[in-house]
Amino acid sequence: MLKTHEVALGSRYPDGKIVGWPLKRRVFSFFSNLLARFLISWKIADYTNGFRFYSRQAAELMARTPQQNKGYIYLSETLALFLTHSYRIGSFPIVFVNRERGVSNTSLKEIFSALKGI
Repeated sequence: MLKTHEVALGSRYPDGKIVGWPLKRRVFSFFSNLLARFLISWKIADYTNGFRFYSRQAAELMARTPQQNKGYIYLSETLALFLTHSYRIGSFPIVFVNRERGVSNTSLKEIFSALKGI
């Protein structure tokens, strides 16, 4: 973990890389993150990536704060919580490789749930 941060994010944007995503998923991810940046804070580039490291302090805050939303939007919700408490959030670029097996959990219902959560 970055020693000066309570949260470290593996980030696909702007300097990371995405391998094997179809155009539809790239566009959806781009606009999801753009909306979160507009509504929450421009300080974070990749709200929807779950590759994260939390300090003990950050993990304890998450544990004692009731979760408001279910699904992927919880990733953005936790970052908003940390920003509200003035936690330092750092990021580092990652290479995100699309899965070779299974299917995405993203559905129209999940998208509407995320919009409602934001």
